[in-house]
Amino acid sequence: MKNDSETLSLISTGMITANGGNTAMVAASVKAGITCINETHYYNKRNKAIRMAVIPDEGLAHLDEDLNPVQQFKQSHTYLLQVASQALLECLQTYTPDEAVPIFMSCPEITPGTTSKINADFIKHLQIQSKANIDLQNSKLFYTGRAGGFQAIELAFKFLQETGREFVLVGGVDSYQHCLQQLSMLDNEDRLLVEDSLDGFIPGDAGGFLLLASNEAREKRTLKSCLTIGYPSSTQEAGHRYSETPYLGDGLASAFQQALTYAPNVQINSLYCSMNGESFGSKEFGVALTRNSKRLASDIDIKHPADCFGDIGAAFGPVLLGLLSQTNSCSSLAYCSSDGAYRSAVCAWK
Repeated sequence: MKNDSETLSLISTGMITANGGNTAMVAASVKAGITCINETHYYNKRNKAIRMAVIPDEGLAHLDEDLNPVQQFKQSHTYLLQVASQALLECLQTYTPDEAVPIFMSCPEITPGTTSKINADFIKHLQIQSKANIDLQNSKLFYTGRAGGFQAIELAFKFLQETGREFVLVGGVDSYQHCLQQLSMLDNEDRLLVEDSLDGFIPGDAGGFLLLASNEAREKRTLKSCLTIGYPSSTQEAGHRYSETPYLGDGLASAFQQALTYAPNVQINSLYCSMNGESFGSKEFGVALTRNSKRLASDIDIKHPADCFGDIGAAFGPVLLGLLSQTNSCSSLAYCSSDGAYRSAVCAWK
């Protein structure tokens, strides 16, 4: 570990997935291996129903009247606002800072041929929907998909160190509902796991939030930390899905290596990942494990909760750390790989 000060304290979490409307419910469901995947009213090019892990409508609050009429937003923007606000409100139940807190948020990835599912005023609208005390001026959106959550944590480290502020909210939200263009592209690429397919993934809905505090703030306010988070790493894979460069897995292996330098010098006994069932992602995972085997326990517990709630895209980072906060694992590594170049990883411990 490079420096004891290069950590943040996780004070509280919030999440919502198809498995449940709060952290405890989702964690219990994942631990039990319960899957919440069903056929939807969307059909693929072979007229097979697309299976998704969808949050039930009754699990979401109505859109705030100050945000009406909804016609001014994309349908996906409105839906993701409802999802994100549920997770944010849970996160602020345990402890609510007495100052405005910036949000660094991971948003759906913009890949070739797609447009953003949300508009630039998402955090402003989230403030209206949730009534949370948000520092809009210092908030930031990351449009890098799965890897964005840990990139947001990296910015949280820098922000707290440079400003002397006490708290940051890190969030992530994603869904494939109301995104026919994206579903059509994935279907044309045979990436959706439908009946008779051999390789693909289940799209999922989710929102996740983390309230992070500097260690000084935690001590001053005598707050209980449910997880200590090391400085995250963010790298790029040259041979990603949209590149013609050979896919060697160097990006994820490097992300592992860098994240491990900020962790206590002990073996990692659990690993939480964003693997969604596609064979593409398993290749780089094998490379990363092999190159970093000295720091990983021989009986390491590997978790890929997408088996339970689908591929939740940009929500993966906050949700994975929220799940880790509910376990007894003493030293863990979590990673997220986007469809594009970005790869990110972080170590966390009790």
